[in-house]
Amino acid sequence: MIRPFERLVDTQSAQVGSNSSLLAKGRSLFGETGAYAIANSQPATDGAFAETIWSDAFTLFGAGGGILSVSVRVDGLLTGGGALSSYKLFVSELPITLGENGGSGILGYDDNQSNTGPDESEIVIQAYGVSPDVLAHLSQQEIDLLNQFPNINSGSNIFTAEIPFTYGVTFYIASKLNAEVMGDGAADFFGSSYFSATAPGGVAVTGASGTLYQKTAVVPIPGTIWIFVTGLFGLIGFKRRCIL
Repeated sequence: MIRPFERLVDTQSAQVGSNSSLLAKGRSLFGETGAYAIANSQPATDGAFAETIWSDAFTLFGAGGGILSVSVRVDGLLTGGGALSSYKLFVSELPITLGENGGSGILGYDDNQSNTGPDESEIVIQAYGVSPDVLAHLSQQEIDLLNQFPNINSGSNIFTAEIPFTYGVTFYIASKLNAEVMGDGAADFFGSSYFSATAPGGVAVTGASGTLYQKTAVVPIPGTIWIFVTGLFGLIGFKRRCIL
C-alpha cells in the first residue's frame, strides 16, 4: 500500500507527512533541488520518499553547433539501514512535461537504468547512492549493477556531461533528485543539488526562465518553476525497484 501526501510550505518547498518517525520534504528552484527523507526505527517495510524536479529551456545563438558543458554538485548524507538516493539529468528536443496522475512525462516516468527518459529525452547524468549499511547487505551482482553508474556518496559529489547542441534550436533540460529511507536512517539531500552550464568559449548560459547557470556553488535566482514532492509509505521503496 502506498499513500502519497503533499503539503506546501512556501513557494519553493513542500513537506510530506506529520509523523516525525516518517518524514519527507523537498524544495525546488531553477537549477537547484533538495530532497530529504527520514525513517526512525520503523519496520523495514515502511519508509519515506521525496523527489524534486525542475526544468528549463535553452536557446543559444551563433553559427553551426557546439558543446554545452554541464556540471551538477550533489551534496548530502546517507545514514542508517535503508537510506537510498538517485539523481538524473534529462535532455530533449521536446519540452519535458510534468506528466501528473500517472501520465507520460517526468513524474509518470518509470525510473530505471535505461539511457532514455520521458518525452523522448536522453539521460546524460545518472547516479545512485546507498548508505554503508545497505551496501554491506548487497550481493556482488547488485554491487556490480550499482557500479555501472556514478555513485552518490555522503558529502559532495560532482557529476559532469557534455551536451551537443545546434545554435538557434531550443532544447530542454530537466533535473530530478530523489531521497528515500526504508525502516531506519536518513537520506539528507535537502541542500542539494546545484546545476551549472557553460557554452563554447566559457560563456555562462541563461535559460528561458532568466536564470543564469554559472557555477554549481551559486544558488540560482528563484522563479516560477515546477515543484513536486511525494511521500511514499508502503511495502516497497523507489530505489529498491531501481537498483536491487
